[in-house]
Amino acid sequence: MTPSENNNPQTEVTSIVRDPEFESLYANNVAIEGTTWDLQAIFGSLEKDPSGHPTIRQHTMVSMPWMVAKIACFHLALGIIAYESGNGVIRIPANVLPLVGNLTDQARNEPRIMAVLEALIGAGNPELMTALAAIQTSDADAKKHAESE
Repeated sequence: MTPSENNNPQTEVTSIVRDPEFESLYANNVAIEGTTWDLQAIFGSLEKDPSGHPTIRQHTMVSMPWMVAKIACFHLALGIIAYESGNGVIRIPANVLPLVGNLTDQARNEPRIMAVLEALIGAGNPELMTALAAIQTSDADAKKHAESE
């Protein structure tokens, strides 16, 4: 079977063409949701509401199969690594750091999740990793205490 006969459309792509309705939008906020079938990336922008309070105005949702999300994650990581190689580590302000306290016990004990946190966020934000280590120590202490009772 030749590559063009294996029903893999990726091997047959010869060009990329933008749809006439192609849009370029700006977002400085993203929320991720998921279903069994797809991941949804919901994009928005931080704005002030009429009373002056900060508000995220969500404007676009992109749904994709999990396989495409994984490929997108790879390309995003490569882009970040390339940017940081030429421009230095991207530091995330403390007030927008991911809340490590919101990670489930299962997530905190998943080596792949911790590797992503360390690789993409930890270098520029050591306080995040320190906070996470404190949570993990507290979890371990609580587990030991519960086992001793």
